[in-house]
Amino acid sequence: MQLVVDIKTIKENRAGIKFYSQWNRVVSYPLSIHLTWLCLKFGITANQATWVSLIAGVGGCVCIAFGNYWMLITGMLLIIVYGVLDCVDGNIARITKTASKYGRYLDIALGYVLGAFIPLSIGLSLYIKTGFWLYLIGGGICVASWLLGTTLLQLYNQVFGAVIRDTGSNNIVRRYIASSEVPILVGCCLFNYLELYLVFFTFIYIGRVFGIFYSLIKQR
Repeated sequence: MQLVVDIKTIKENRAGIKFYSQWNRVVSYPLSIHLTWLCLKFGITANQATWVSLIAGVGGCVCIAFGNYWMLITGMLLIIVYGVLDCVDGNIARITKTASKYGRYLDIALGYVLGAFIPLSIGLSLYIKTGFWLYLIGGGICVASWLLGTTLLQLYNQVFGAVIRDTGSNNIVRRYIASSEVPILVGCCLFNYLELYLVFFTFIYIGRVFGIFYSLIKQR
């Protein structure tokens, strides 16, 4: 059934929820407000919005991996759309009170997929354009480091029933990654310097893994 909600209600429903990145605060969330209102008007559910975000994100990665410059720009825009829809599904779930374990799992799984696909697509794109195989290896290392770090955090939380404290250098790195990833991607796509993104985040994600191991050791 269609739910009639105004823009003000959508904004108020988000009050008190922390943003994990400045990009979300300044760009993704403001753009998501009106899109949430439109989705509610047409009866689109939170899970449907999540699936559409998956299509946008994966489509963006494909455009980056196999396209020319304008396809690269299209891919960049689709990944921005993914980020907006990632806010929309949460907005819808809270307003309609339809949050579920399935929806939460779907959202986390999608984050894993896109977190891996973006650097992998960039490494593949650079390899296709240059034939330099180290770009593929760099993309693989970047993906492996991101997945390892994220998996370590999830396992720690599940096994020990605790969360690694968001303090110190580990928190600074985590917040820096979340806030800078999309802006850096936008800049690298616009100026067609994808290798800068790949090198930068390969080192960042490797450093993140060491930071997580250090946090784990400190909490033993």
